[in-house]
Amino acid sequence: MDSFSEGGRVYHVARPNWGEGKVIRSDPEYTIIKFVNAGEKQFNTKLVLDKKFFTSDYSDLPPKYIEKLPNNLQKTKQEEKQKDNKLRNEFYEHAKRYGLHERLEFFQGEQLKTLVNIFIKLDTLDRISNIDSESIKWLENQNLHAPLVSIYKERYESKKLPWDLVNLCKSLRKIGCQEIAISYFENEPHNIKDKKPLGALFTTIGGSYRDISDFDKAWECGLAAIDISPDSYYPYNLLGGICYSKGNLTQGDNYFEKAMELGADDSAQSNSIKDALHKSSTEDRKAISEYLLKKDPHKFEWVREYSDI
Repeated sequence: MDSFSEGGRVYHVARPNWGEGKVIRSDPEYTIIKFVNAGEKQFNTKLVLDKKFFTSDYSDLPPKYIEKLPNNLQKTKQEEKQKDNKLRNEFYEHAKRYGLHERLEFFQGEQLKTLVNIFIKLDTLDRISNIDSESIKWLENQNLHAPLVSIYKERYESKKLPWDLVNLCKSLRKIGCQEIAISYFENEPHNIKDKKPLGALFTTIGGSYRDISDFDKAWECGLAAIDISPDSYYPYNLLGGICYSKGNLTQGDNYFEKAMELGADDSAQSNSIKDALHKSSTEDRKAISEYLLKKDPHKFEWVREYSDI
C-alpha cells in the first residue's frame, strides 16, 4: 500500500488530533484529507502511512491500535467485520466457481463489496461479455484472472476482436493454463491482421511456451513478435528471460538493454529474471545471482533470496 483509497474514511491519531476525515486525493507523494472539524489538510503520504492515520476498515490494525480508537469506531470495526463475514459466507459458492474461495478472506470492506458486485453482474447479465470495463479493470488490477477468462472467452467467441484473444491467452497463462492458451493461438493467429495485437499475442504465447520450458518455440514466438512489432519492448524482455533460463546471461542482458531503450522499466527486467530463477536448478540460481550481484550489487540485492549467497 503506497497511498490511501480516495473517498475512504480515515481517523487521525497524531497530535494535533484532527479526528475523522475523508480522503480527497492520494498518490504515493501527497495525500489531501478533508477533516470534519479541521477542513482540508495536505500530507506527505510516506510520512503518514505509519499509523498516524487509521484507514477506513482498520483491517490491518493489531489490537493495541484498535484499542486507541474511540469507542464508536471500535464498534464500527466490529460491525464491518461481521458484515464482511456474512458476505463471504453468502458468496462463497460464487468464489469457488472461479477458484477464488481460498482468497476470499483477504478481501475486506469496499474491496469485498466490489468483488461481490462483480459476482452478481456475472450471474445476472444476459451475457458475461456485457460486463462493464470498470469491473474488468478492477479484476485485472487485483490479478483475479479466473473470472477474466470467462469474460474474455465469451467476448472473443462472440465478437472475434483480436485484443480479447490476447487478453484471454494472457489470463489463461496467469492461472496456469498455458496449453489451453497455446491451443487458441494455434487456431487463430491467421485471422489477425492488426500488427499490434498480433505482436502482443506472439509475445504472450512465447511466455506460455517459456513457462512450460519449451524454449525453442518460445524463442520462435519472440522473434516473430519482434518482426511484427519491432518497437515493442515486450518481446525483447521475453528473449532476455529465455536467455537467462538457458544460462546465456550476457546475451540476455543485450536483449534487456534493447527493451530498456524501447521504454521498459527495471521491474519488467526483474520479473523476467525472477521467472528464470524460479524454474532454475539450485546451481543455476547461484550462478545467475553471483553474475547479477557482481554486475550491480545494489540494483540486484533482491536476488539473494533466490540463492545461498
